[in-house]
Amino acid sequence: MAEFDRRLRGAIGIGIILFVVGWRFMFIEENTDPALHKAVTIQLMHHLGSSVREAIEETDIHSPRAVGALLQSSDADDVVIHSIKVSKPALSYHDSFAAVIRVEYALPSTKRTVGFYEYTHSSTSGWAYFRTVGALNFYLPFL
Repeated sequence: MAEFDRRLRGAIGIGIILFVVGWRFMFIEENTDPALHKAVTIQLMHHLGSSVREAIEETDIHSPRAVGALLQSSDADDVVIHSIKVSKPALSYHDSFAAVIRVEYALPSTKRTVGFYEYTHSSTSGWAYFRTVGALNFYLPFL
């Protein structure tokens, strides 16, 4: 009888975990908000600027070919955002909240990358970058 109780408790525990994880996936959605898209693009341009700064330090400024390659690699129009998914808090009924964003993007001369960022949203100021987070924060933001 004691072993049956232990198995039942284990099954109930696993069921609760599966329910919570499934419930969280209901709040992950593809985002088409142009204001969020603009805020993410600005953040990605910051990353691009960091890599360009390093390239500037290594570039021979007397070589037109090297300068041309540098300018081509830092073109803002070449930043490609493939998808933006938002994991909103389950109980976000008010105007301002923090959301974790999953972004698939490609910067010039790099391959497709996935990044997780926390943004805050307010009805008065819109979307604002807060910090870089891990994947666990996206899928289980209450941890």
